[in-house]
Amino acid sequence: MIDLSKLYCDLSVDAKFKHSVGEFSIFTQSDFKIEDFNFKVYVIGESHFIESRDMGYQEVVAGRELKSHIVVFDLKSPIFSKSFFRLKSREYNIKFDIDIIHYEKEVIDKFLKSSFIYHKFSNDAVTAIALVKNKNGFDTIHGYPEFNSIVLTKTRFNHYAH
Repeated sequence: MIDLSKLYCDLSVDAKFKHSVGEFSIFTQSDFKIEDFNFKVYVIGESHFIESRDMGYQEVVAGRELKSHIVVFDLKSPIFSKSFFRLKSREYNIKFDIDIIHYEKEVIDKFLKSSFIYHKFSNDAVTAIALVKNKNGFDTIHGYPEFNSIVLTKTRFNHYAH
């Protein structure tokens, strides 16, 4: 069993892919589009793996240490944090927000209604992904009842003004 007391995040742009989906256990997967870019999304045993080879973007959130990572969140910490990162690709400003809140089943259930892919693990643990209405990004939710935590991520792609 993986110890999910820490969450590792890694984002890559401009085709500097650091990870392969083969590193992870895949529970479900799907495809989606943002503008003309094809994306693949995987619910992995550790959390989620999303990439677009067309855009040169890769996002991994995992419950185990990655080869490289930009941030680590401690889910056992009594201090819940909010962080965001801004990245620039050749064409896009990419904003990634992460928020950790207390676990509430109602929050999970509401998110699942808008998601297009999800996987329910044992003990009410869940990972789900939803596209945003204006189709410039996606949101994810990760429910960890064993840590009384929900991890929410928001990823947005906005055209970069040169």
